[in-house]
Amino acid sequence: MGILQFMASCSPNGSTQFDRAPIIELLGLSQDTLKQFEDTLLITLFYKDSNGDLGFENPNQNAIFVRDNRFANFDGFYLGPIAPIDQSISIQGQLILQLPHLFILGSAKSENTNFTLYLIDREGNKSNEIDTPPVNIKR
Repeated sequence: MGILQFMASCSPNGSTQFDRAPIIELLGLSQDTLKQFEDTLLITLFYKDSNGDLGFENPNQNAIFVRDNRFANFDGFYLGPIAPIDQSISIQGQLILQLPHLFILGSAKSENTNFTLYLIDREGNKSNEIDTPPVNIKR
C-alpha cells in the first residue's frame, strides 16, 4: 500500500467548463533500481486542477490510481481534499506517492516494470494518464 503526500497552491478560479479535468505530469522517481521488499519507490507528480475539486472527504473513495504494468488492474489510493470543499479555486502542486515492498514475480534475479498513473476529481473527471520510466527490481 502506498502513502501520499502533497504540497498545494491556490488561486482564484477563471476556468471554463471544458478544462475541468485535472492535469498531471511526472516530475521524477526517487530511484530506478530497488531491492525487493526493502526499498520504497517515490513517484513525484505535478498536478493542476482548474476548479480545485481534487480529493475526497470519504476515506473510502480513491482519487489517485496506479498500475504496476506487470498487472492488468489499477490500485486506488485515498487523497483528502486539497482545497476547501465549498470553493471553486484553481490549484496546483506536487503529490508524492510512496510504493513500498515492490517484488519480483518470477525466479529471475531482477525484473523491470513501470507504472501508469491518473487522478479522478470529485466530479468524476479523469486526468491524463502518465507512464513512469522503467524501474529495475532486484533480489
